[in-house]
Amino acid sequence: MGTSQEVSVTELFRKRKTGEAKFSPKNLYDRDADCVTYFDQDVSTNSDQLDPFITLFYEPASSRLVGFKIKCVRMIVKRLLNAGKKRGKITFGDVLNVAEELSKEHEKKAMHRQQAKESDLAAIVLPDVK
Repeated sequence: MGTSQEVSVTELFRKRKTGEAKFSPKNLYDRDADCVTYFDQDVSTNSDQLDPFITLFYEPASSRLVGFKIKCVRMIVKRLLNAGKKRGKITFGDVLNVAEELSKEHEKKAMHRQQAKESDLAAIVLPDVK
């Protein structure tokens, strides 16, 4: 994403702890968690989780947006590539559009789950799976 250098979260923490690296804006991809985190300033923040996919980070004093976290990156990138977006040209704005689309789908599924909980089937006992 973007032109920032991508590094692992573990490597960044190691370098920051040992003093090898000073803060600079980077896209941090955590492969295990499948999320990208980005901060453009090294400040304390408040967060606002917009939906299951996007969290925004704000500097408390000014309420200025200073970072974000994107979850389910592989799924979002796959959707963008299937929609004709070229790898390496995906912006945070593109991700916000996909996240909005996915959130709408998620809301519909939540409604279906609630309907299922309220149905007669909700009392059905499942087989023992030990």
